[in-house]
Amino acid sequence: MPLLAEKKSVQIRPVSSPQDFSEFIELPFRLYRNDPFWVPPLRAEAKEILSSKNPFWEHAEKALFLSFRNGRLTGRIAAITNRLHENIHQEACGFFGFFECENDPESAEGLLSQAQDWLQRKGKKLMRGPLNPSINDECGLLVEGFDSSPYILMTYNPPTYASLLEGYGLKKAKDLYAHTLPCHDPLPERISRLVARLQKNKEISIRPLNMRRFKKDLQIVQDIYNDAWEKNWGHIPMTQNEIQYMATKLKPILVPQAIRFAEINGKPVGFTLMLPDVNQTLKHLDGNLGILGTIKFLYYFRRINQLRLLALGVKPEYRNKGIEALLYHDARETSQKLGWINSELSWTLEDNEAINAGIQAMGGRHYKTYRIYEKQLN
Repeated sequence: MPLLAEKKSVQIRPVSSPQDFSEFIELPFRLYRNDPFWVPPLRAEAKEILSSKNPFWEHAEKALFLSFRNGRLTGRIAAITNRLHENIHQEACGFFGFFECENDPESAEGLLSQAQDWLQRKGKKLMRGPLNPSINDECGLLVEGFDSSPYILMTYNPPTYASLLEGYGLKKAKDLYAHTLPCHDPLPERISRLVARLQKNKEISIRPLNMRRFKKDLQIVQDIYNDAWEKNWGHIPMTQNEIQYMATKLKPILVPQAIRFAEINGKPVGFTLMLPDVNQTLKHLDGNLGILGTIKFLYYFRRINQLRLLALGVKPEYRNKGIEALLYHDARETSQKLGWINSELSWTLEDNEAINAGIQAMGGRHYKTYRIYEKQLN
């Protein structure tokens, strides 16, 4: 494996063999071995997201790097380019992700420097991250709320990572909020009155996902998602292949009743996507899903008692008509019927005042913050 960079006793090397890739995947299992809040990912899933099976790489490229101190593996990073982002946002922005590192500033500096060099050779003027590997996947560095495990598809890291990134010169680009909301708390009276009025409107209806027309409903999700999130900071529309891939990966854990569509006169105008917090199950599997792992998965899956409200979107032309409140109310009622006791609403942009205020009005509480950093490249 060729040496790319060396500073004192730290060496940065590219991932160039199956053994290197295995070390890249295995590193978090060592770093977080004694952390009670870390949720080990399935090794097969961790490998696949970085493989050609993931359609994200149809419009993106990556380079993976490892850091060593005196022969000991200390960290990892991915440098990423995304042509779709560049075309939409018209900025020469590259990304880093999958960052893990011992509390070793020299190793972190070496990794980030190597990612920066690779991106600069690709003509990038800005480095942003962490994105694993895009804003439609796990993203952001946890900077507040280290006292509990992450929900499904949310990141986790020790408090030391912020100082490692900031020590390299990375600055905050945007904060992402996660909100906690007990499923059985009563709605505020003002919201209850609004919902009661909307429920009298026979033109508005809410229905669950129809598994018999799964592909059609999936297309509705894609259309509303790409429309409703179009103007969000950093948003990248998901391609048809990415939507299909995501649906295939999530289908085994989907609860049809927890995916809801708001319709006006039969026309879909909004949706909510709630997922059972499978992290409650993954904590018991140590990254493996063999025969024993499958038995454990089925056992603990039936005991999941919390959910992540991953998305709630309404087409722009139907906003500010109470549809959002109706969907929130419906989501709460649905979660209660399904036996869930707590929920996380995540993530929201720090400056999306309307959404954040709406969640607070529903009784939600901001309890975790994830930060996306960036650095201008010379």
